[in-house]
Amino acid sequence: MEDGRPQRELVAVLRRRRDGAHGRGKRAAVRARAGPLDGHAAAEEAAALALDPETGEDVYRIDRFGFGDSYSTPFLWRNADRDELIITGSTRISAYDPAGGDPLWSVQGVTVFTCTTPTADDGHLYFAGWSSPNATAKGLLDTAFPPPFELKESDYTEIRPLFDRLDANDDDKLSIDELPPGRGKDAFGGLDQNKNGTWEWNEFSFLGGVGGAPGQNIALSIRAGGSGDVTDTHVEWRWKRGIPYVSSPLLYRDRLWLVKAGGIMTTLDAATGERRMDRERLPVGGEYYMSPVGIGEHVLVGAASGELYVLEAKDELSITSTVAFGEPLLATPAAVDGRLYVRTERAVWAF
Repeated sequence: MEDGRPQRELVAVLRRRRDGAHGRGKRAAVRARAGPLDGHAAAEEAAALALDPETGEDVYRIDRFGFGDSYSTPFLWRNADRDELIITGSTRISAYDPAGGDPLWSVQGVTVFTCTTPTADDGHLYFAGWSSPNATAKGLLDTAFPPPFELKESDYTEIRPLFDRLDANDDDKLSIDELPPGRGKDAFGGLDQNKNGTWEWNEFSFLGGVGGAPGQNIALSIRAGGSGDVTDTHVEWRWKRGIPYVSSPLLYRDRLWLVKAGGIMTTLDAATGERRMDRERLPVGGEYYMSPVGIGEHVLVGAASGELYVLEAKDELSITSTVAFGEPLLATPAAVDGRLYVRTERAVWAF
């Protein structure tokens, strides 16, 4: 660090603007297009609304009865056949006609609620999504307590001994200081249901895995041109390891790039779904909210703790440089006119 600023491994910092803290919103973002604005938000009355961008008036409404919370941003897919509005949530990927909201096709059986947004080329849509209600005990524990912490094989079937091992002061509850680095510590407040600052056994036992929720944690490729339920006809491949929770997949140089919580990198051949980089580990664990970004010969990946990694865009994990911002990095950077804009918790950086 120099004068409190990250080392300049990317390019010279052109300017920095302090603009207050930024948190992670609980509503999905609004997507602009040529015509109405397509928006999607979790609500008691789940619906997708198309709004006139000049007046704010409703153009149409797509009622999505039976849908629970979803944090995924709607995706406008301009494929070789037509424009399609893609919305995910409650184990489904659904496509609509963006002009009027008429349903086009759906795929069933994905994760029960989604935080990621799909990506696509002109012939295929790519989705990857993970949520804890669809996770097994092994999936939850491996994510919550990554290496160098050592999990025993028996922890996956009976987690009470793990609770007791973590309980260093034998008070039959876990404080955040008793947890090793990892997603469990990062998401401590989420399991602290009674908000007393500790995990009690009934809260910790959730990590034993529910796994009985409908749907599954999965990445998949969907061929364009479908109609109706295309689960059995247009899904070209499926993959179930290294699936991201918040970070959306990146399609870049014929690879689908996945960044799982804990700093786990996976790349898949976009055409076949075959693994190319198999769950390689980045230097920093914990949460990864930023979606990867492809620029030239490199892919950028960011840890929520504030490290931005510049990777070579190839099938072996190779880090060419690291920028340590010293504050949380949650948002996905934007590359515009030869500049890279990065928003951290308290600043916007231009490279």
